[in-house]
Amino acid sequence: VLWMMLSCAIMACSQPALKTAPMGDAFTAIHGSHFIQECRATTRLVIETTQPIDKITRLILLDKPYRIVLDVAGASWQVADLLQTGVFAQTGLTGYRFGRHPDKRRLVFDLTKPLVPIRIFSEPASGDDRHRLVIELQDKGVSAFTHTKEERDKDPFISGGPDELPDEVWDEVYDEVSGAKHSVKFVVVVDAVHGGMHDGAKGNGIIEKDITLKAAQILARKLNETGHIRAILTRRDDREVGLQERVTIARRARAGLFISLHADAPGSYNPQANGMTIFTLSDKGAQAYRASRRGHRFAAFQVLKSPDIPSIMVEMGFLTNQSDAHYLRQDAYLERLAGRLTRAIVHYRHQTGQ
Repeated sequence: VLWMMLSCAIMACSQPALKTAPMGDAFTAIHGSHFIQECRATTRLVIETTQPIDKITRLILLDKPYRIVLDVAGASWQVADLLQTGVFAQTGLTGYRFGRHPDKRRLVFDLTKPLVPIRIFSEPASGDDRHRLVIELQDKGVSAFTHTKEERDKDPFISGGPDELPDEVWDEVYDEVSGAKHSVKFVVVVDAVHGGMHDGAKGNGIIEKDITLKAAQILARKLNETGHIRAILTRRDDREVGLQERVTIARRARAGLFISLHADAPGSYNPQANGMTIFTLSDKGAQAYRASRRGHRFAAFQVLKSPDIPSIMVEMGFLTNQSDAHYLRQDAYLERLAGRLTRAIVHYRHQTGQ
């Protein structure tokens, strides 16, 4: 349970150049609210615009003092009855200011504490022809703020919504995700790694992408059978789903946990490796993993780097080990393994009050 309670950092990417906003784009309203979410005080910012700005907007964090910054190319200020600089009376926020720069427009929110974005999503224009960018913030401590700041420096652009997923992927999960967003159930995204052209590890006649899919389907079924957990698969057949797409599915589903299933082949550095290992985030990378000791390990694998969703990676065993491979072939073993993971997830949910 303690392994699952560790938070993770944002996926890092290279930073592209600032793109050009549509002509006539403007900020038209800013709303703020404060509520309790996932047992934490949460501040929600809603920024209305005349054009969708989510894909062309950079969101960065600054410290000394703490600030959240939105950079948009060419946008104007048309917020009725609100000055371009003022006090923003929300918990954790002290003020805001809008400024013009040669290549961009900048909206800054001053913070009283190290708030980090836990969710960022857009809402399309409705009857009022206004697009909305929603940013939800929580205080997760100074270390979390520093880590998130570093990752946003590498990849500051705000990602879009479900349209960024390939149609064939999103069509498979959209109905599940739509229901999950409105469900009171605890949502768990179960990730079967690899797929399509990527087989993953191989050993003793087993291909990783096949065994992870089978195990994920069993785990999802057991989680759903609890009656108070909703499980969503990142893939339900032999297809390729990118790393960022897997995380996007989890974010759109408002998942409370992301669990990624693997089966490894250690290669020449330790051919005798065996047993199950659970990974959580560490800046030290996979050094502890290569020591090939069983139990809880830390690593900086990409699937763990999600700041707003607690994430773990489970290596179910080593395909190159005859004993591990023998058990992984058996449905009964995968059922027992899924049952134990289900009990741990149920306990984690109760412990965290979700």
